[in-house]
Amino acid sequence: MRKSIKVFISNIRLWYRNPKIIILFIIALVCVFMLCQRISLFIRDNGFTVNIFEVFIAIFNDQYSILITSLLVIVILFDAPTTDPSTPYYLIRSGSRKWLIGQMIFLAFVSTVCVTFILVSSVLSVADRVYLSDDWSSFAFSMSYSKADEIINIDRFVKTMNFSSPSMTALSMLILIFLYYLTIALTEMLFNMWHMSRKGGIAAVLFSFYGLIMTPSTIAGIFGLDEMKMYKANVAMGWLSPLNHATFDMHSFGYDRLPHLWHSLLIFLLLILILVFSSFHVLKDYEYDFSYRR
Repeated sequence: MRKSIKVFISNIRLWYRNPKIIILFIIALVCVFMLCQRISLFIRDNGFTVNIFEVFIAIFNDQYSILITSLLVIVILFDAPTTDPSTPYYLIRSGSRKWLIGQMIFLAFVSTVCVTFILVSSVLSVADRVYLSDDWSSFAFSMSYSKADEIINIDRFVKTMNFSSPSMTALSMLILIFLYYLTIALTEMLFNMWHMSRKGGIAAVLFSFYGLIMTPSTIAGIFGLDEMKMYKANVAMGWLSPLNHATFDMHSFGYDRLPHLWHSLLIFLLLILILVFSSFHVLKDYEYDFSYRR
């Protein structure tokens, strides 16, 4: 494991003063601020104070916000697995399998950084109006009696508030989003390695597009479903779409047949295991490219 950690550290060093990484995170920060803009303005204009996690919960309890921010992972890992002129050294010293484990640790690190980044960015968007007490504020209920309820889905948010405390809800969401990001990252690396096709970016985009198509609102818009069929489609999409598994609200809390949180955790872990074993399988025929461009 020590040799795999050295490979991971070598990948991290490539981030130092890397303009690509700096620009990507600046763009991601702007994107998160834009997603949070309307709700942060509503909070300030009406003098509300909110729990430190509430804006994150309100914005990222939605498939589209998760999908948009997942582009950060896709772009950062566009050339995964990372290779550079030092790669032959690590291959000789550690072997290809330990080198690949180091790459996977790096993917998990990137996924962790990205999900932490969107959490911190959402907090910063209302940093002057937050409190640390682990209690829900009243701003969502106030929104339900104003025209500002168009900013977020009030019914969805109130349902979330009834489930648990803000900290536990945010933790559950972070874990789900992290697993979704990691699944995308492993998919991208696998298809980059497969016969040196370098089509990981395309595979990751198609994976995301599948999640977009499999949202209940998209299916209802395409097929014009009535209320009863819409309910069945909602349940089916909740089970069939990885993006919906990453969405906290698309789970059952005792009211319907949607997957429970532990179902989604098991499904993500199964997908991740399949992608990991597939990566080791294609490693046998992987042709290394030792060039690296910033």
